[in-house]
Amino acid sequence: MPIPKPNKGEVKDRFISRCMGNSVMTAEYEQDIRAGICYGQWRQSKGITIVNNLRQGSKYADIQFNTGQLISEGYSKETAKQTAEFYADGEY
Repeated sequence: MPIPKPNKGEVKDRFISRCMGNSVMTAEYEQDIRAGICYGQWRQSKGITIVNNLRQGSKYADIQFNTGQLISEGYSKETAKQTAEFYADGEY
């Protein structure tokens, strides 16, 4: 499933809204994961490294958001979840 990417000249808020509302994305991912994917795609389009921007904390929403960001970088769902949980637990 292709993840939406920002269009040339598209502003951040417009892209995030379009990405979050994408019918395939809403069917495939929970809201927190979808948000992470969309923000991750935006950051990647600007050359910002995702791993350096993971939320620290062990709240469910933080783990889900981080999982989404990692999926946007190309991690598999399972690896992204494990990596997000690893960062959330402060094991690094």
